[in-house]
Amino acid sequence: DAPSPRPHPPRPAPVPRGDPSPRRCLADVAEVGADGDPVVRRRAPPRPVRATFVNSLGSSSANLYWAGTAGTPSFRALRMYYGPLGPGGRRTVDAYEGMAFAFTDVGGYGRLGEFVLEAGRETYVLTEEMAGEFRGGFPPRESGGSEAREARSRECRALVAADAESDESEACRTCASAPGCGYSQARGACFVSHPTATVNTVEECDELSGVGDLNSRTVDGWLFRAKALQLFGEGPKAQRLAYRCLQRALERVTLRAGGEDHSAWQSRAVAGVRASLEEQRAKIEGVFDDADHADLLGRSRHPKLAEVHPDMPAVPRLTAEEAREYIVRGEPVVVTDAFDGGWRQPDTADSRSAGAGYPYPFEPTTRLIRDTFGGFVDAVRGAERDAIAGGGGGEEEERLLYYLHEIVMNRDGDAAVAGGSAPSRLRDDLAATTPSLLPLASSQPFFGSLSYAKVWIGQGGVVMPVHYDATDNLYVMAWGRKRAIIGEPGQLGEMYRYPNGHPLVGSSQVNLTDPDLGAYPEFAKARLREVVVGPGDVLFLPAYWWHQFEQPFEGTAAVNFWSVDSDNGPYRHMAHTQLREHQLADALEDSVVRLLGNRAGLVLDALSKGEGSAFSRDVSEDDADGARRALVAAARKWQAEASDLPGGHPLVEADPLKLVEDYLDRTHRAVDMDAEGWKPGTKWSLDRATPLPKRLRERCREAGERSPFMSLCD
Repeated sequence: DAPSPRPHPPRPAPVPRGDPSPRRCLADVAEVGADGDPVVRRRAPPRPVRATFVNSLGSSSANLYWAGTAGTPSFRALRMYYGPLGPGGRRTVDAYEGMAFAFTDVGGYGRLGEFVLEAGRETYVLTEEMAGEFRGGFPPRESGGSEAREARSRECRALVAADAESDESEACRTCASAPGCGYSQARGACFVSHPTATVNTVEECDELSGVGDLNSRTVDGWLFRAKALQLFGEGPKAQRLAYRCLQRALERVTLRAGGEDHSAWQSRAVAGVRASLEEQRAKIEGVFDDADHADLLGRSRHPKLAEVHPDMPAVPRLTAEEAREYIVRGEPVVVTDAFDGGWRQPDTADSRSAGAGYPYPFEPTTRLIRDTFGGFVDAVRGAERDAIAGGGGGEEEERLLYYLHEIVMNRDGDAAVAGGSAPSRLRDDLAATTPSLLPLASSQPFFGSLSYAKVWIGQGGVVMPVHYDATDNLYVMAWGRKRAIIGEPGQLGEMYRYPNGHPLVGSSQVNLTDPDLGAYPEFAKARLREVVVGPGDVLFLPAYWWHQFEQPFEGTAAVNFWSVDSDNGPYRHMAHTQLREHQLADALEDSVVRLLGNRAGLVLDALSKGEGSAFSRDVSEDDADGARRALVAAARKWQAEASDLPGGHPLVEADPLKLVEDYLDRTHRAVDMDAEGWKPGTKWSLDRATPLPKRLRERCREAGERSPFMSLCD
């Protein structure tokens, strides 16, 4: 689903020509004089300078980049690659005063030093002292940023705790009257104010308490008012008022269905209102502060994963100003205030394929359906009512979960749905969202433009299994809270990536909910992090970082924005030592695919599992020997290429046979090839896919063989 990465073969470091700096020409600057008439002044162009950069580190190479221009939004963000400098290396460039240049380590984008060019200075030297200061880690939180927000949140929490005996209306007024505090209807507690999740003024507290006497409306009357607010109300305040109306509706319907002799119809009525209330609750929830974040992480950890990885660091939650340092270095971070100026609530894997034509069996258990948005909403709400009422909808033995994902912005940044025009409200939402994201995106290394966006809406309980994308990603939460488990890039051995010809390439074979170290022992060495994101949060996910999104709390909606790199950057594997593992795995499998076509999966399986494998008897000795020779040759070629890249790679000196053995063991040994009747080239079996639910059968039909979907609904 994400845009494909650029081809892997290395290219020479670009030699910048022309002027990558601000325009050469004089600029007209209009000012207003004392008499009110415009005064036009001429501003001098930036002065050209010739700068020589020197790497004086005793034993370390460093990459040199242009990092924007002082006073511009992209200042300090990597923009152009000038290649590696070995110990003692020098490079002279023609540039302009005010331009910034950065040295980074050759294993990633970690800074070793920065310089802003000055008139009259010719030489800029990267020293051990400078590199030591930059390697010291990320700067501390700013006293006026997230630290101040955390301190204020602690004060806000204490307000309602001290006033615990008052009713909700009084608690809301006490909280909202304190500067910077807001009352959470969903939690019945006071936190630091949040643009969507808290009541932030005394006037709104009064409006909520004055919504009307319980008996002033019927159940349908309360539901109708809530629906009108949801559809036509202005901003988050209307959503909070809708939640209050749904609370009234639940109180009313519960009273009407009171007693033990209420009918099944009344039970379903209560379940329907409760489902509507829970759906709306997700839209006024949030992740309020560090204590709340830690509590949510603790309550949602998978016990068996915690046994293997008990100390996963939390991804930091910071202000945009503080987070910028993480973004320019290509590190995950959550930005908590990207939309503080105004907030509208409005499976993706590497698409490379070996191209061998069904070299692996695949029996999906999920059902991929094309439906209308209204049809999806009806299916979700029906399933939620059934779950609350205690029924499974009749025939289904287990609860089904629905998850919508749809591209809503094309490569050019235009709103689009299913390849066609987008509804006006969607266009408006995207137009209102992207301006708040561009300042963050412009700090990404080699940012070119936002390109492709996808909306994700699903029920609580949905899990998008661990995978990586090939482009940088800004993940924007609209409502609800998601948990994410994030892994550093590379780690193909520790994460046991599916092979290229498999439909799940770019995903891990490890089940993070219940990791099996017997089958995947190297997973114990994986480097993982964790985070919870809520409404208004923006998670920056750099390219190739592993991530699994989960919804353990409630239903959610999110939009993620991928981006494309500018043409001035290096290929990812040239800057990231960790990504050279991808090159190795791709080269090994591609060598066998070129030799054996769709029989590659069968032969690689036999080589990985030995003579006892189910398919070893179907593999000739000639095919096995040919594959071994191709694998070793590909490993040696990769070692030669990797040794010429800046920083090389720890495996360039390893025995090529060991590289092949490790690749087969980690990538193929646990791949299930035992599908009845399968042989190379056989299409994937859909026999195990979830049957079409009863509520969809009247308006859905089976799709044809050439359709990417299993069912088509009208």
